[in-house]
Amino acid sequence: MDIPEYPNPQQIKSAVEYNTQLDYYLRTSKVIPKKLLLSFDEAYNNDAATSIGWLIAKLKIIEERLIRNELLSFDDGGGLDREVFRKLVSNRYPTIKDNFSQH
Repeated sequence: MDIPEYPNPQQIKSAVEYNTQLDYYLRTSKVIPKKLLLSFDEAYNNDAATSIGWLIAKLKIIEERLIRNELLSFDDGGGLDREVFRKLVSNRYPTIKDNFSQH
């Protein structure tokens, strides 16, 4: 099975195409790159409804995979499970944490 490549937004002209590729990446890759977390941080700090909605949708994809007990990790080798995800969301994105499972 091919390893999905993290989409580069600078190389994709359409926001729709970028989001399609990013959703595919989030649904299939076992690795969450730190640069994706930086994109998440930018969306959160933008504080616009569309950016927050985008962030919640992307985090939901990751959460759904963790609920199915899929093994994920960060690109620095750190493991990502439901507890790590919960802490990450609570610490980095506190105003949206209630959109995710607390268990």
